[in-house]
Amino acid sequence: MRWALYVTLAPAWLDRGEVVPGTIAPFWVLYALHDAMVKPMPGNGMVPSLAESWTVSEDQRVYEFTLRTGLTFHNGDPFTAEDVAFSFQRVKAASMQEKVKEVVVADPAHVRLVLHKPWPDT
Repeated sequence: MRWALYVTLAPAWLDRGEVVPGTIAPFWVLYALHDAMVKPMPGNGMVPSLAESWTVSEDQRVYEFTLRTGLTFHNGDPFTAEDVAFSFQRVKAASMQEKVKEVVVADPAHVRLVLHKPWPDT
């Protein structure tokens, strides 16, 4: 695949934990390099990606994700709920930190995001 961008890449754009929202450019790179739990696709709302399924509590403050099994990182380490929790803890975007109250690792294949209040754009 070839990609052409009309901007200079910043090293921070390669690390989701370092990117702070403000412009769209870093997210072009992140979308190509990193996967998401769920993601929007044309003609659909959100579709599974790293999560194979998810549920939302009635009050829309708790999202429970069941992770895909058999996924590994480039070095062969398995993908687990601990990795999801680690990634969320690293995100520096204030908006994300203000919205996510807690990330709970239920077991290696299940992670729960507890929000301070409903977040309608999720």
